[in-house]
Amino acid sequence: VVRGAASSPHAPETGLRYDGLFTVVNYWAKKSKAGFRIFQYELRAMPANEAKTFTVPKKLAAGSETPKRREQSTTRVIRDTQVSRDIKALHKHCCQVCGLALQTPTGLYAEAAHIRALGKPHFGPDTPDNVICLCPNHHLLFDRGTFSIADDLTLLGLEGKLRTHKSHTLSTEHLRYHREGYGFD
Repeated sequence: VVRGAASSPHAPETGLRYDGLFTVVNYWAKKSKAGFRIFQYELRAMPANEAKTFTVPKKLAAGSETPKRREQSTTRVIRDTQVSRDIKALHKHCCQVCGLALQTPTGLYAEAAHIRALGKPHFGPDTPDNVICLCPNHHLLFDRGTFSIADDLTLLGLEGKLRTHKSHTLSTEHLRYHREGYGFD
């Protein structure tokens, strides 16, 4: 933790002060005065001997040329890939949050993100009204609850509004489900 002057009651009068290493004991989300979702943290000072565990390794682990293999059986939801392809094509593979279209050697790349996840415990549908087109960064941030989307398509936790297409309507029920799941409502 480095504290700057006037940033808190614990801050130095002038300049910056290093106060040591801390671990996050707890965290929670709440709305700021401006209406944005912010995270707050409860910190615990690390004892000096514990802090030494966070040093850069002198030598990287060797790994294994022949990693072990294990057979495993899983059950997964089978998506309708045509829904994803259609949504991405409709938005020209541009992220509906930032407008970025990633160009790769094999063509444009975007990801179809489900507003209400398909798997347990969400059991969302694989339908166009539950899918948005995102770049990989915004897909991860959306899935982790860093931002959400209001019924009027205003972004919550980020500035701006979701880019839309007249042929692509989103379910307000699924948008609400996402917001509630991540504490935006």
